[in-house]
Amino acid sequence: MASIDRLTREIDTTIFFFKKTNHKFTRKGWLAQYTQKNWKPAPQTWKNNFQITTILESLTNPDLNLSPISHDKLSAEILQLQKRKDIHILKSDKGRNTVIWPVKEYDIEASRQLSDKNTYHELTKNEYDDKLKDIKNQCCEISENLLALGLITPIEDDEICKRAPTGSAIYFLPKIHKNMEKTSKTFPGRPIVATFTSVTYLLDKYITELTGHLLKRIPGSLIDTHDFISRLPTGPLSAGSQLVTADVTSLYPSIPWTDGINASTDFYSENLQFLTTYASGKNMCPPPKPKLFKRILTLILSNSMIHFKEKRFFHQIKGTAMGCCISVYFANCYMFAVTRPLVLSPPTWLICFLRFIDDLFFIICNPNQQDFLAAVNSISNHNIGYEIVDPAKTQNFLDTTVSIKKDRIILEPYSKETASGSYLHPSSTHPYHTVMATPYSQLLRIRRISSNKFIFRKHAKKMKMDFRNMGYSKKLLKNTFNKIFNLSEAELALTKSFSPTARSFKFITNFNHTFNWKKVQLILNKLHVKITQHYTEGPYQDLAIAEHLQDKQIKIVFSNEKNISSFFSSNVKH
Repeated sequence: MASIDRLTREIDTTIFFFKKTNHKFTRKGWLAQYTQKNWKPAPQTWKNNFQITTILESLTNPDLNLSPISHDKLSAEILQLQKRKDIHILKSDKGRNTVIWPVKEYDIEASRQLSDKNTYHELTKNEYDDKLKDIKNQCCEISENLLALGLITPIEDDEICKRAPTGSAIYFLPKIHKNMEKTSKTFPGRPIVATFTSVTYLLDKYITELTGHLLKRIPGSLIDTHDFISRLPTGPLSAGSQLVTADVTSLYPSIPWTDGINASTDFYSENLQFLTTYASGKNMCPPPKPKLFKRILTLILSNSMIHFKEKRFFHQIKGTAMGCCISVYFANCYMFAVTRPLVLSPPTWLICFLRFIDDLFFIICNPNQQDFLAAVNSISNHNIGYEIVDPAKTQNFLDTTVSIKKDRIILEPYSKETASGSYLHPSSTHPYHTVMATPYSQLLRIRRISSNKFIFRKHAKKMKMDFRNMGYSKKLLKNTFNKIFNLSEAELALTKSFSPTARSFKFITNFNHTFNWKKVQLILNKLHVKITQHYTEGPYQDLAIAEHLQDKQIKIVFSNEKNISSFFSSNVKH
């Protein structure tokens, strides 16, 4: 049973590395979660305990129980749709809508974008394959260098060098919230590259894990909506204050490699001591020096090899693509370098300037038009231009509508016109608590965005109707609304809650309504007690291991089943 195999492997791994770190100094690699899936530690002594093996055998496989909800008719329809070659079925770029996009139109839009010779250089299949073999050799060379310096583990080096010399599929998500493209006469598409098949994928993940801890340190850069709200002025604004938003025109494909790599390396270098201290505190391998970091980043960005439906082959020669793991850090560092004049030395008329990757937000106070245009020009270049919304008292930014009323900032939730209003269906094969928590989480989100209860009540009315249309209980929605409506400001404040599964062993399985999960949890509790006792007494006594295992309870974690869109994703890519 896969669930039991995963659980026993996790327990064995924990004990194995605990013993190793107690006797020999061993550092954890940054790619541990990506490279240790196929590695197995030596079996530990608890597996020889007859009482423990008896408990394991009593765990029935939930996968063998039939689901009470029949999807036969739906499955038959999906199989029929999968056979069609005239349409693509995929999610919209924003708004959670499902889009049926005729293949002919999809291919025309793809061809329009891929014909940009400043961004994509088309190759023959042989040229493509030869280039990938060379990239693989470079990956192996860098990996061996990292290993020799003690920056990655032998397992990580082995996994990096074992990667096949393959590229990535490029596909396009329809931007149904935008106007039709004049050339392709269809939706514009957002290019996405599925890099998980790429030969450079693990090196990409490596520097992404490193730089993920630096994103919050980039001045002026936002993490999410709540970060945006927390940085807005809370006091009265000067008379004549207005709001401006701007959007970078096609940021990811427009970033020049040299400037973007230099900006990313410079910020990495400035924060290297922070990363080194963090790694030491977590007993992890130290981060590479800036020169080696730059070499890895250059290899990944300058060797993006993509194919379109395995029929056309390209080398991306400029910028990066969504789907490349390091692209968020790369884009943020480049935009910080570009916008640095306004971030670090704002003019007196600029009250607030914030940025979420390629979306810019300004609060200005009576600048003349020439001064404002000069400020925009100071953060522009021949690669970066902006679509600017005229100054006004109200602007939409991220998922908020920001207004200036009586010289103060007022916030309310915002969603695009194409937002579907669809959520997890109440008859979904998810755990009951997950289904019931969906209205709570969504209503809580808009309560936190709303400046007052009047605004929250107005937006909650539509959201409750959306949930009712999906079949959620009227009583549940009423009770959920009242609970959130009565929360105090202190209760609404975002706090980092401790996850009960953060320090626990996980029994990962599919959910089934008919299965007795309380009984399974009782068996798992008994298993945990017996394993701990195994190291507390008897011939295998090791009190240090017993203490280490004591707090790590075994919790049930339900994995997600395939959703409908996943049945069609491979068709879009291939």
